[in-house]
Parts: sequence; structure tokens; C-alpha cells
Amino acid sequence: MHVVLKSALAAGLAAAGVIAFTPAPAIHAAALLTERTETALQSELRVRVTGVASHEGQVWIGVYADEASYAAGDEIAQTMTPADPAGVTAAFDGLAPGRYAVITFHDANANNDFDRNFLGMPSERFGFSNLSPRMRRARWEEAAFDHQGDQTVTVELVGPGR
Repeated sequence: MHVVLKSALAAGLAAAGVIAFTPAPAIHAAALLTERTETALQSELRVRVTGVASHEGQVWIGVYADEASYAAGDEIAQTMTPADPAGVTAAFDGLAPGRYAVITFHDANANNDFDRNFLGMPSERFGFSNLSPRMRRARWEEAAFDHQGDQTVTVELVGPGR
């Protein structure tokens, strides 16, 4: 499964009107420059999720670009894929080099929510890039990793769940 991120450079050029009001040869040159720049700067992040307990439901995967968005729960990209105890993989295309973090959980009952029990403890399996704390959410500095080019990050789900 591939998820494509919107090109900030192309969107910025269009919003600034650079593409709309430029003579035709310059438009081609600007498009070529944009394509080359995006190719050089963007890459694919594959997230492999292990520890899926059953075929029930789906696995949610979210990618975060900085500490503030991580804390607020505002992922830059997300996807859901059918659960599989053999593991699942999702690919996020178009990521610029930088620091990212991944959060994932097995939504076994397919209610599109990370369920907790009456004490607030997770009742579904979950995981973070770089580590799997069992009693709390990982802090940004624990979950963050450097993304410099095409790579695969493996996240192991832990916790209760079916």
C-alpha cells in the first residue's frame, strides 16, 4: 500500500502564481526543475508492523514530522491496512529528508479508534518507531528517527488485544 504526500514545492509555486503567469518555455523549465528537486529530496518510507495479534480489523499507521505535531496527534500521513498476524507493510512516498516518528495500533474491532479500558489503559496493541514502551506513550525524542533516503522502519506492536 502506498500513500503519496502532496508536494510542498509544487504547491508553493502554484500558490505564488509562478507557474500560472510564466511564459511557456519557463513553465517547462520550472516544471523540470521542480521534478528534479523533488526526486533528489523526496524518498519512500516503508513501515513494517509486526506483532499483529489476529486477522481481525485493521492496522492504523501514522507518520509525524516534528515534536509539536506528534504531541498534538497531527500526522502528516496515515493509512489503514487489513490486519495480518504475519505483519503488514505500508509505504509513504514523497518524504523529504528529516526527523520523523511513527505511531501504529491494531484496531481489532475496526471502530477507527484506539480503545482503552475503564482505567485508561490500552485495550488494543500499539507501537512506536524505535521502541515499545508498555505503560505509556513514547516521547518524541524516543520515537524520532532520521530519514535520509528510502528506508524501512519496523514497529513491533505490544500490549493486550486479540
